[in-house]
Amino acid sequence: MKDYQLSQRSYYAVLHHYFSAQETYENMCCHLVERWHFIMLNDKSRNQAYQKALCNEIRKFNQKIAVCDVGCGTGLLSLIASQESNCSHVFAIEKSSIMCNVANEVFRANLVEDCIHKVKVINKMSTEMRIPVHMPLKADILVTETFDAGLFGEGILPTLCHAWSNLLKNEQEKGMVIPRKATLYLQAIESDYICNENRFAGQFCDLNLSDIIICSTIGMCDSDPYTTHDLKHLPGGYKSLSPCIQFMDVDFNNPQDLHQLNQGITKQLCVNIVEDGRLDALAMWFSLDLSDNVQISTHTNCNGCWEQAIFSVHTPKAIEKLESREGSRLNLNVYKGDNINVVQCVKGGKLCMTVSDVIQLTSKESQPPSLSDVPKLFSNPLDWCSQQVYCLSDWEVINLNNNNLHNLIYNCLRKIISKPRTITLDFVHLNHGFSPMVLAASKLGYDHCTAISHNPIHLSLLKTLITECCLQDHSFTLVEDLDGFIEMLDIPGQDDSELSSQHRPGEEPDGGQAGQASGTGQECPTGEKSSKVSPEAEKTVVFLCDVVDFQGRMVENLSDQLKVAKYCMSNYVKKTVLPYCVEVFGVLVESEDLLRLSRIQNDDNTLGYNIASFFNKFSSSNYQGITLSTLTHTKLSKPFKMFTLNLTRMMDGLNETKAIPEDNQAGCSVTSKTELDGPLAKQGTHCKSVGLSSEHEHVLDQNFTPLSELPDTSGHDANSNFVSDKLVTQDKTHAKRISSEFAVEGNSLENENVLADGIKRRKVNLTDSPSKTSSSVTDDETEMEQHKQIKVSVVNPGCVTALVYWFELHISPTVRVNTLDSHLHWQQAAVMANRKWSVDTGDILDLSCRLANSAINFNINK
Repeated sequence: MKDYQLSQRSYYAVLHHYFSAQETYENMCCHLVERWHFIMLNDKSRNQAYQKALCNEIRKFNQKIAVCDVGCGTGLLSLIASQESNCSHVFAIEKSSIMCNVANEVFRANLVEDCIHKVKVINKMSTEMRIPVHMPLKADILVTETFDAGLFGEGILPTLCHAWSNLLKNEQEKGMVIPRKATLYLQAIESDYICNENRFAGQFCDLNLSDIIICSTIGMCDSDPYTTHDLKHLPGGYKSLSPCIQFMDVDFNNPQDLHQLNQGITKQLCVNIVEDGRLDALAMWFSLDLSDNVQISTHTNCNGCWEQAIFSVHTPKAIEKLESREGSRLNLNVYKGDNINVVQCVKGGKLCMTVSDVIQLTSKESQPPSLSDVPKLFSNPLDWCSQQVYCLSDWEVINLNNNNLHNLIYNCLRKIISKPRTITLDFVHLNHGFSPMVLAASKLGYDHCTAISHNPIHLSLLKTLITECCLQDHSFTLVEDLDGFIEMLDIPGQDDSELSSQHRPGEEPDGGQAGQASGTGQECPTGEKSSKVSPEAEKTVVFLCDVVDFQGRMVENLSDQLKVAKYCMSNYVKKTVLPYCVEVFGVLVESEDLLRLSRIQNDDNTLGYNIASFFNKFSSSNYQGITLSTLTHTKLSKPFKMFTLNLTRMMDGLNETKAIPEDNQAGCSVTSKTELDGPLAKQGTHCKSVGLSSEHEHVLDQNFTPLSELPDTSGHDANSNFVSDKLVTQDKTHAKRISSEFAVEGNSLENENVLADGIKRRKVNLTDSPSKTSSSVTDDETEMEQHKQIKVSVVNPGCVTALVYWFELHISPTVRVNTLDSHLHWQQAAVMANRKWSVDTGDILDLSCRLANSAINFNINK
């Protein structure tokens, strides 16, 4: 028996290291090789168009010619050129040494000896090359696809300017570039999703932040002039406010024009509004004229490998121009007949477009803005801080706008602190990205609040918000990162008396310290502070941990966060964890879109050339940033539960904290006694808490009223409800669809109250598990290292492509949040199947699901 146990330990140790190594390897592959290579090489129509154009132009020459392939990648275009009889030289130029190695392998595998000697791979930036040092002669044809969604972002202008001067025969010698030219188009659009990821609405829980401009860096900083989206898969869709406008032509065979663009030009254009709506962005795409009657387009309806460039409309100048119409700072409404003035700037590798003015239909004719009025794009987001404009990443902004989630957490915090108390109650937030929840907690009356300010912009913004909200600066501790928590909470060689001078959560600081927020020092108008609490009182804490990142995976350093939490909670005798339990759910799907993202599907996509066997070794099995609601897919199974993570058990362990009197042990439960003494604490159904012994039971009302419907008796306004009024009136069809399509196998949601915002409330024993799930977790495994065998029924025939997964966050025993819901800000993640599995309706699949830290993997044993 002992030998068996040792072998089990060895197995799980090897398994843990294997998956950790696999995740590290895949992360390295993603770093070395951009993922867009796969979807581009799977775009058969694009590959065929380039093949036709290149062969047509080569065959127009009567003599032997040289072809230069700039940014050759895997070498597909060089392969095409090398097999043309009158092509004597092919110079495959690529800056990435990894891609050069792949190209060499591809050439050796696909070319006969007569052709392979024509090709020379050059690992260098083309702009650093000279004749005859790097190439023995100038090229007759230069072919390239160094374009991003905004056309200029990969440096096509400086590349071609240098090539016309150094690498390519001039126009008189009939040198030419493929593609010949590009035509650019734009359209004004409205999109709730784009608005939410770029403009903060100004309300966070009970904090009115409307006087502070918070927006994304997109369109505000030189480094991020635009973002990209495939408009046909945009969550919530979009509305066209203007017709499609052709606004620019770029002739790649005119060196003079290219030089002028590379030096920089600024132009103005007027866009006519034909539909009432909110001006959220300018969508831009282009078409490429490759050769005679050969074109490709990046428009969303063309179903190619391209996304569209999205220029967000949220600059302070545009807001200033429009706010007078409705008196709202973030009102960007436009009406049919209006005209918007757009300033377009092209220089080198950048294209910037900003809305500088709106001419209303009812107003007098106004003059176009002068170029001196062009909104400035700072090179560093910190430069905006001096203008009282705070630029965050787009995923941080969309998280800030997730009012349903924040109001739910805020009301949980409010209910915990609502009862009169004689104890010190602190708040700690291990936040992933920027969050002002620490300010909301302080306003509620928590004695000391701690959070992470990840960068100087976060710190500057938090300081500003502390001042705006009239909060006491000494009530906060802001650390830079996880190490800051460890340094603050666990200083080796010092006893408690020494630590008190450094300040620990639960204790009032004697003075300022590094990492602490500095504010105005004004007295906070709301809440009872720790100065009114007896110093002998027990210290308690509410701990909030961000478990899932915006792109749908567990945060990468979750294990480290939980270790830090143990340090943080070691000084408290009572603690409440939010969320206290996390469940991971999955569904098997068939999706051609995911296949195209993951690997080259076949040689037919790459025109019959064998590229897949050399390039697919850089494929990854893990993908994030997937929106299941817009992903083209077929659901092959019902959703099923894979893993349960008990955060209370992971971070607490009653044997690790200070001794607690027997009659107070219930205070260590996942939901505080303060909350249970509130309106919900009525005699009724017993519901055991996850990870606690049987004597720790919560009493819930049998006729439980959803928290969003409870009367507000705390004096806060209606906006503080768990769920907004808008949510309560949501279309019930959406809720019905969730309960029917995403009912968990073996754990039906039919009898649950499922709301459209993904917040589900039910009376349930969380220790229950689906009847078809068997656990093989041993005592040696931790919550973050699990191995489960799961029986899954197939509901539709097809071929298993991937397992898409999401999370349910249990905020309290009766309230949980589903990250799958499209009304919340999260995306989903997927794990690709290791092979294609054909399945039929009624098949039972034996899934082996593994969790190692933040990595999830699965295998099928049919």
